[in-house]
Amino acid sequence: DLVMVGYSMGGANVVSFILRSPLRAQTAAVILDSPVLDFEATVDHGAAQTTLPLTSITVPSSLTSVAKWITSWRYDIDWDDADYVARWRDYQTPTLLFQGTGDKTVPFAPARQFAGLRPDVITFVSPPNVGHVLAWNADPGGYEAAVNSFLDGLGL
Repeated sequence: DLVMVGYSMGGANVVSFILRSPLRAQTAAVILDSPVLDFEATVDHGAAQTTLPLTSITVPSSLTSVAKWITSWRYDIDWDDADYVARWRDYQTPTLLFQGTGDKTVPFAPARQFAGLRPDVITFVSPPNVGHVLAWNADPGGYEAAVNSFLDGLGL
């Protein structure tokens, strides 16, 4: 009855494990907080909030696209392989997913979409105006109650 917990990029690692590992069946539940569920969307999100040096202009999406192309060539990154939302049909593990609506590091949309595609296994908690991995800080009692209720509901 392993319960895996992942925050931010650690959440991506947990989801990758659940989707790929032959040991995933030993995992009874997953708790994610602000997980990177779509690496490309996260890069795009960060670039859109970054200004070019000495200007107030945000990084154009065309420049971001070129940078991602170079990155995939140079470091052999497969952007589609790091889009876990696209693999929602394969996701079977009961999951409690926290994603604050005010997260400036990881976009909210992939978490909302992932949870919406798998409401049978994903319990989604989206604290309003809460930043990256700050759901517990914003409401420790509510966070702990959600975790306890989720685990109790699974008999863990």
